[in-house]
Parts: sequence; structure tokens; C-alpha cells
Amino acid sequence: MFQSKHNLRDTWTVVLTSGAAETLLLIKIFASRRFVSPNFLNSSEN
Repeated sequence: MFQSKHNLRDTWTVVLTSGAAETLLLIKIFASRRFVSPNFLNSSEN
């Protein structure tokens, strides 16, 4: 029981940490694209 609980905790921590890192990278990429793309779109339209 204790071993399985510890293993589950380790796997969850690994998944959460890796997921958080990936989501942060994705957010940074999307944020940079969102901030950059509208400027290009506005300049090209105008």
C-alpha cells in the first residue's frame, strides 16, 4: 500500500512538473505569437 502510494505520488509529481514546464513553454510561444501576429496583421491590412 505505502509503496504504491509513494509511486503514485512520484508519478503525479513528475507528470505535473513536466506538464507545467510544457504548458509554460506553450504559453510563452502562444503569447509571443499573439503579441507579434496582430501587429503584422494590422500593418499588412493598413
